[in-house]
Amino acid sequence: MYSLSIVIPAFNEERRLEASLQKLDAFIHSENLNAEIIVVDDGSTDATARLVMRFIQDKPYLRLLQNHINRGKGYSLRRGVEAALGEIILVTDADLSVPIKELDRLLAAIEDGADVAIGSRGIDLGGERVAAPWHRRLCSAGFKMVVRSILGLRFEDTQCGFKAFKRKAARMIFSRQRIERWGFDPEVLMLAERFCFVVKEVGVEAVHDNGSRLNVVRDSFQMLCEVLKIRYHLLFGMYNYVTASHQVISPATTNTAPVNESLEVASATSN
Repeated sequence: MYSLSIVIPAFNEERRLEASLQKLDAFIHSENLNAEIIVVDDGSTDATARLVMRFIQDKPYLRLLQNHINRGKGYSLRRGVEAALGEIILVTDADLSVPIKELDRLLAAIEDGADVAIGSRGIDLGGERVAAPWHRRLCSAGFKMVVRSILGLRFEDTQCGFKAFKRKAARMIFSRQRIERWGFDPEVLMLAERFCFVVKEVGVEAVHDNGSRLNVVRDSFQMLCEVLKIRYHLLFGMYNYVTASHQVISPATTNTAPVNESLEVASATSN
């Protein structure tokens, strides 16, 4: 059992992921953490998987899970959380746009009684978003209004990709999560509140990466549709039922994974 699991979704991240893994490795060793890293390769067509496999050679705490096709960030994180063995589970982006040193702030919130600690780039909470273009800020502000009006969530920043969960909370929340792409963040927070977990929002530093694949027009429309879908799921009680696990949804890829994935996920589910 690990004290910390770090789950990273990755789609065609060959260019950015190597530096992130090196930073995570240095952080784990400098803090003397009993931690694991799980990279979920979301059907990449570049050398993302080969890069991770190269790192695995001398880092036994690093694992690779692979989706046979691109399924989306929400799906990939649900799969990674399902396989995670840590007491605390951190989900973060492949580019580490929120530096890993900010983890201390989330862990402090959990030590103070939170079940879920979420990073926020909102200035009012002491966060900082560096060099984000105006259209991204406008998009974030508009999406926040949509989330508040449709789902009633009052968080300053639902979309920050830096969130930590106690194991019990993560298992309960992600086992019900259904949104597979960009709109999964408000769904996760809505489920946390629905199950009466204590959620604390913590200001963090964030650096905008010009390599982001978010298309403001296309993905904003998709996220709106997904928020409406969350509302639909709520109205019809679909969150009362556990979402099918990866074992049922799609076949495991075994030719490049370091261990047998079916055994890996089954072991995680039994803990």
